[in-house]
Amino acid sequence: MTAQDLSSTDTAVPFLPTETDPCGMVLNEADFARSHVPDAPFNSARFTLPAGHRTPPDTHEESEVWYVASGSGAVVTDGVSRAVTAGDMAAFGPGTTHEAVAAPDSDLVVLSMWWGSDGR
Repeated sequence: MTAQDLSSTDTAVPFLPTETDPCGMVLNEADFARSHVPDAPFNSARFTLPAGHRTPPDTHEESEVWYVASGSGAVVTDGVSRAVTAGDMAAFGPGTTHEAVAAPDSDLVVLSMWWGSDGR
């Protein structure tokens, strides 16, 4: 399916196949190529981290923003932990090490958006 195959009222962005990380994180990356915005200037994914789990530290050259959609836990940035709950956002510049930690009693659901210096 291409963007041209979509009706003008279908604004949904489909997802690529679901991935599950060894840490238990379930990742659903947006498939903008099959949406009305195939040339979106960023990438996006939703990830769910089960209660009590944490992601491994991640460092990359893209800028990234996380929006906590539901749950609670912490975001660790360059070794500094900050509590987060639904509605909070966190931002990471290029080269910033970051990880997510779900509270012991709450799955953490995060919308991630990232882009490089080339706009994607």
